Amino acid sequence: MTTNEDVIRSACEAFLADWDRHEWMAGSGTWASEEDDSISSEADYITEGVIDPHDVAGSAEDLGVSASWQDWDCREGWAAMRSGQALILRWWRDPTTDLRHDRDLYVMIDEEFFPAPDKSDVYDWETVATYVATFDADDGEGACDVEVQVGTAQGAWFLRTKDDGGGSDEAPETAFATRDEAVTAAEEFAEEHDECDGMTAEDYRHKKLVSAAGKPDPKGKWCVYWETVGDDAHVVDRYPTEDAARAAAEIASGELEEKHPGGRLLCGYSVRQLVAGEWCSSEVVS
Repeated sequence: MTTNEDVIRSACEAFLADWDRHEWMAGSGTWASEEDDSISSEADYITEGVIDPHDVAGSAEDLGVSASWQDWDCREGWAAMRSGQALILRWWRDPTTDLRHDRDLYVMIDEEFFPAPDKSDVYDWETVATYVATFDADDGEGACDVEVQVGTAQGAWFLRTKDDGGGSDEAPETAFATRDEAVTAAEEFAEEHDECDGMTAEDYRHKKLVSAAGKPDPKGKWCVYWETVGDDAHVVDRYPTEDAARAAAEIASGELEEKHPGGRLLCGYSVRQLVAGEWCSSEVVS
């Protein structure tokens, strides 16, 4: 793994020893005479102060390996930078007279100097999109909210998914060059994988319960029953099937919990069956 500062410095110094800066600038920049034919060849110069053929100036990581020196009419120096796997050398000049030009040159020394970045190296993740996924549960179909997160490592950006249902990471291993690219990919991934038309998992589960409960049936042999230590225990609604009654009881229990969050109540909703004229069973739905 090429990460040692001494190795990076040696690579940069070896490159500078053989680098023809003027030839590189001529190949990557524009001669002033190309824009103004009145400029003589003796006075010709490269017009750009910044030359960045690989467009890395705004995104490359400064590696903290550098050198600088003072000349009689300017100060010059270089700094090692990283863009993905590439080692970039930034060469700069800060003139103190009109005899020199400002320079800020970004040169790629080695396109694959560093090892390929890996998602496992990311330690800080940020949620930028969400969607709802469904799964098979013991009591039917479950649903959970899934976060799509972005994180960076070694100059690259990655995606991962995270949910409270213990699901595995479903995002691809693709490395993106910028955060904006990763965020766009995360939003597209969430839109493609959402199974609940933009609803939250809670809203989706509630919709499924409402559908399963259907309408009460005055002649139904199953009911949602209000259980209490007081004297007002009673049938709330009757339903044609146990599944319908259980769905309705779960809805009622959820509404009760919202009104009394975290409370230890001595009451609740159960599902009972009509047997020989008696409503039997006292299983409270939690």
